[in-house]
Amino acid sequence: MHFITGGAFQGKRRWARNNYDLSNSNDYKWQNFYDKGEMIKPEHLQNEKLIVFEGMEELLKNRLQQKETDIWEQWVTVINGWKAWEAAGADRKVVFIGCDISKGIVPLDYCDRQWRDITGWCYQELARLCNKVEIIWNGIAQTIKSEGDN
Repeated sequence: MHFITGGAFQGKRRWARNNYDLSNSNDYKWQNFYDKGEMIKPEHLQNEKLIVFEGMEELLKNRLQQKETDIWEQWVTVINGWKAWEAAGADRKVVFIGCDISKGIVPLDYCDRQWRDITGWCYQELARLCNKVEIIWNGIAQTIKSEGDN
């Protein structure tokens, strides 16, 4: 699994599309959480070899707004499910793209602080479970974790 993070509008989406050469491929699925919606489940994929989830922080924000109380437990279960899906096929890859919302002034609003905190905790778990983690700034990737064959 691959986690791509960085600030807003820093080129994460473009970098991922170029890195995975998606311009000539039809065997992938891209789910954008900025358009809302729930995460698809691995069993709903047909022939895709690559799944990209964009806007992980928005998925978490939506869960908080729905007053869910077990976000952390759900997160761990879902991410481990995708890890198992990826491991089940040698040519499978899961990519998570999420904005780093931890920098800057701590929000005054309690809900915004809660969102920032849960996103940070979930990103830490995601980074722990992913084989590769990269930060994108100004369209340039900096690899901060690389384990095994990615």
